[in-house]
Amino acid sequence: MVKKVALYVRVSTARQAAHDVSIPDQIKQAHAYCQKKGWEIAGEYIEPGASARNDKRPIFQKMITDCCQDPSPFDIVLVHSLSRFFRDAIQQGLYKRKLEDHGVLLKSITQHFGEGPQADLIQTVIAACDAHNSAETAKHVSRSLIENARQGFWNGSVPPIGYRTYVAEMRGEKQKKKLEIDPHTVDIIKLIFNLFLEGSDTSGPMGIKNITEYLNIRKIKTKTGGDFYKSSVHNILTRTAYIGTYYFNKHLSRTRKLKPREEWVAVPTPPIITKERFEKVQRFLRLRSPKVIPPGYVTSPVLLSGIACCHNCGGRMMIVTGKNGRYRYYSCAKRQLKGRTTCDKPASIPEKKLNDIVTKSIMDRVLVKKRVRKLLKEVFNKARVQNKSAKIELKVLRRNLKAMDNKIAILFDSLTDGLVKDGDSFKIHHQKLERERAELKHLIKTKAQSLKLPGGGDISDQQLSGFAKAFKKMLESGPIAFRKEYMRLLLSRLDVSKKEVMISGPKAALVMAIGSKKVMAGGVPDFNREWWVW
Repeated sequence: MVKKVALYVRVSTARQAAHDVSIPDQIKQAHAYCQKKGWEIAGEYIEPGASARNDKRPIFQKMITDCCQDPSPFDIVLVHSLSRFFRDAIQQGLYKRKLEDHGVLLKSITQHFGEGPQADLIQTVIAACDAHNSAETAKHVSRSLIENARQGFWNGSVPPIGYRTYVAEMRGEKQKKKLEIDPHTVDIIKLIFNLFLEGSDTSGPMGIKNITEYLNIRKIKTKTGGDFYKSSVHNILTRTAYIGTYYFNKHLSRTRKLKPREEWVAVPTPPIITKERFEKVQRFLRLRSPKVIPPGYVTSPVLLSGIACCHNCGGRMMIVTGKNGRYRYYSCAKRQLKGRTTCDKPASIPEKKLNDIVTKSIMDRVLVKKRVRKLLKEVFNKARVQNKSAKIELKVLRRNLKAMDNKIAILFDSLTDGLVKDGDSFKIHHQKLERERAELKHLIKTKAQSLKLPGGGDISDQQLSGFAKAFKKMLESGPIAFRKEYMRLLLSRLDVSKKEVMISGPKAALVMAIGSKKVMAGGVPDFNREWWVW
């Protein structure tokens, strides 16, 4: 029976793929080798520009997926040398075993080891040597790049948006490049900072999401011609290159963790933004961080801070005072901070009056048995459908967790069997698997909590009455921090105009509140994102 072969061909960088002859040569040798052996190449997997020090290779992963079908369409994975498959002894051993579990053998054109335990030992030694050579090469390349940066030259291909490279000097045939301002994209950088700090003609200062939408709606493109993402806008707003200093060697190449500050290399760049404006942006970013804002709302003495909005312009409302602080009003923040041109019909209402209107509306219109039952009926119908889907997803997540546990067990089996020679590689790979395992457990916990939303109408009259009584008591006379958190169980937004107040909030929150032991006990919900239902 003719052996079916999956050919895997790889070079390390995209530049090699574009200018090297390695890929065509590997393919040519593989075809000649298979013809001599009488094998049939049933699939070719070509990876142009990917390191073999990890498994983050899309073509490699597609090949592994194709090979691990039952039954597998391949008998052999063929590579020019084992270094094309992996330069990490541990991962090579793991993927080799995974292939063998599906009846697929790993073969090399230039390295012949035979079969059996002795062949496995030789392969492990070769893989360890490849890993060592790769690490040594990376060390020397890193040293030369760091020195290049110390001399003020640019390392890399595509510079940050707002800059372009130019050849500063020639050393033999080697071009040494530096950054200069790109007149075609520099205005985009200035625009993003202006939108964040001052806003546009039709709005006040914008957040990262609104800036992203603003740029994409107007077809303003990135340097590579793509759309902007929130992450790319955030990177622009925090990149120190725009005030005159780019830092090289900040992160570990494999884990992306920050290196110690003393290892960073400062490379001077032409400034685009003033230092004062840049630092102002950083202060606002810290203040707007999700880790900072919610505790700020909790400690604020304003009951409806963060949810009361001006119906006319959609902006938030703030507290303003009159008569030396004797009178306090909720008023349109845009009108107060930006002037009358930003909102021609601003909402303004005494603080106590709005607090009383909202509190009374919740107690008289929402927390009544008839309305609660009606809301519950709708939510329960949706919950049954959602719970069914969530149970399927939870089953898949638990299956993935079991597979991850098996991976970790195999990893330690490899250590016990003597297949692992590189302790550092073992540690890095084990930490990676443990992080993925922890993430799966977190997803399982979150999904399981979502199933706690009641899926049937089994809330008793006593529970409803107890819930309403406890809620009303806290809304009327509880401490401000408690009242604010209870408000947010039911309210997501208040639209305030001169004539009316429109209250809105998610129905599911009411159900979660009824089932909360903290509400029934008169406690306050923790600031824990897993707890929140919106």
